[in-house]
Amino acid sequence: MTGVRKWHHQAIHHDLWDRDFPIPPNLTTIDFNGQKRDVVVQVGKDGYVYVLDRDSRTLFPLEERSGLPMVCLANIHTLCNLCPVKPKSLMPQIFTEGEITNISPESHEFVKNRLKEFPPTTDQFTPPSSKGTILFGYSGGAEWGGNAIDPEGILYQNVNIAPGSSG
Repeated sequence: MTGVRKWHHQAIHHDLWDRDFPIPPNLTTIDFNGQKRDVVVQVGKDGYVYVLDRDSRTLFPLEERSGLPMVCLANIHTLCNLCPVKPKSLMPQIFTEGEITNISPESHEFVKNRLKEFPPTTDQFTPPSSKGTILFGYSGGAEWGGNAIDPEGILYQNVNIAPGSSG
């Protein structure tokens, strides 16, 4: 160990959506394509699971998502974020009618009507709107209590799927 940084990984390039990592990562060893690999496993508030090789970066492809231009600090920026293609997110990335509660017909209808009041959410990085925004994936996903990985490499994570709204 030299103390010199070998690499780093930034998942969220702009924290407008409050999707920073809520918990420390896990260090573990997994079987990957028949080989033992020492990895860092980091779970985000949006439920994405980043599996990063400790020596060389990600084991799974990353996809740049949402190049939406918007005004930020009086400059135009394109906000892109890197999301893992694998493993599958622990929670949905947008709140749609299919996510509405079925606890009672009245609750379902109330949320369905409320959802219609907001502009459509096209993806998890839809910019905030002055008309209101469905907020989803930052008060859930990985909970602040942390997670665990057993000796077989199975990740245990309490996941909260809790939509909210602004406006």
